[in-house]
This record gives sequence, C-alpha cells and structure tokens, in this order.
Amino acid sequence: MSALVFRLPDFTQRFEVECDASSERVGAILTQNDHQVAYFSKIFSPSNRLKYAYDRELLALVLAIQKWSHYLLGQHFFVKIDHHTLKFLLDQRIITTEQQKWLLKLMPFGFTIIHQAGKVNRGADAMSRRTELLTLAIPQCLDRDLRKTRSWRISQDYEADSA
Repeated sequence: MSALVFRLPDFTQRFEVECDASSERVGAILTQNDHQVAYFSKIFSPSNRLKYAYDRELLALVLAIQKWSHYLLGQHFFVKIDHHTLKFLLDQRIITTEQQKWLLKLMPFGFTIIHQAGKVNRGADAMSRRTELLTLAIPQCLDRDLRKTRSWRISQDYEADSA
C-alpha cells in the first residue's frame, strides 16, 4: 500500500477493513485492491481503556464498520484483524451484554474475518497508536498536492492566455 494516497471507492470492487486497537485508541483503514479509501482513528474513553484486549478489538471492529456503513452495507467485505480469537466471533459464546449489543450492530453486515498478524497489519496498528503523527502528516501531504495542482492550473491558464 502506498501511504496517504486516497482512491475513490469503486462499488464494483470488494472492500477490506483493517482494524486494530491499542490500549488507548482504535485505528482502521478502508481499502480496495490495496489502495486506501479512508482512514479512521478514535481515542478510547477512560472506561473503554480498562476493557480486556478482546473487548477493545471487538469495539474497534464495530466502530470501523459503523463509520463506513454507507460503503459496506449490502455487500460482502473482508475484515483483517490481528486478534486471532475474533476470527471465530460468530461461532463463540458471547458472554457479556455489551458484547451482545456490539454483535447485534454487526448483524446487518456480510463480512468474513481474516486473521492478519500484527506485523502485517501495520497501517491500522499505526493508526491505533500514534494518531497525532497522522494529523500532522495528512494535511502536509494534501497541501503539497494542492500546491502542485494549483501551479499546474496556473501554468495551463497562462499558456492558454498567451496563445
């Protein structure tokens, strides 16, 4: 994947959601054919920070899917997550009422969970750990691209005027 280059969604292609949760944040990336469509990161509330890793990872999954529900609803997609036990989410016995509520939020969606080792799931892992770096990097990249586009348009307009 190339960093910080967004692509418009193509609804004829399958979406993939990569998500991860650290002790403080959730991070997720929506992709198609290894190209980023959208990023999502959110800081956990103090009560969510105290949850077990399984619950934080499940919450990350729910938040990411809810965030992009307008893209994902009505089509089958893949979820890549580094927490192995979540691969069997629909086959497990759900113990807490909170887990039951989260699972109900996922029921309208058709997806397959794929376990992806943390070292491979680097994008979502980074989003869940250091969001302040992305808030600095994304505007700079967008600003750089905007300057290039503006200078190209100015040169095109200048050539058109001089002709």
